[in-house]
Amino acid sequence: MNWHAAIVLSHMRTMKWTFVRPCAIALTIVTASLAAQTAPYDSAKPLQHATPFAPGIISTGDYESHAAFTPDGREMYFLKLAPNFSRWTIFVSRYNNGRWSEPEVAPFSGQFQDADPYITADGKHFYFISDRPVEAGGERQSHHDIWVMDKTDSGWSTPRHSPAPVNSYPDEWYPVALTNGTL
Repeated sequence: MNWHAAIVLSHMRTMKWTFVRPCAIALTIVTASLAAQTAPYDSAKPLQHATPFAPGIISTGDYESHAAFTPDGREMYFLKLAPNFSRWTIFVSRYNNGRWSEPEVAPFSGQFQDADPYITADGKHFYFISDRPVEAGGERQSHHDIWVMDKTDSGWSTPRHSPAPVNSYPDEWYPVALTNGTL
């Protein structure tokens, strides 16, 4: 190799390193920034022990459980129970401006025993259980059935009762929908 080719090769190696190093740092910053935007509840490193989620806002010392996040991680639906388990209500909190909002009763919940929220991975369907009447104006059921809502431009649709064989007597619990449509 002649001296001119050696200098060019050496210069290319230097340029390559100079170019790659800032890009790797920029990529790390962009990736971390995107991760924070799409998963505000995510931790940048593994947690060494169980940690309360949004202490004082979501984790209050009441009976909170069954968290379900929208795919973008910016809405969280969860169950809040009365201390004697006589009342079950689904609440919602939204992540805005770096913090979770004060939880409020989800628009479809609060009148009946609603529990076990589950949002599909594509964010198109929301399943939960309830003892609400199957027919409008009917009597409250003595057991819990699976209900589903679809995502619309304005939020979640009106809950629909899932037909048999999904629902039966007595209770159904913990609905989970697989990507192939299996419930």
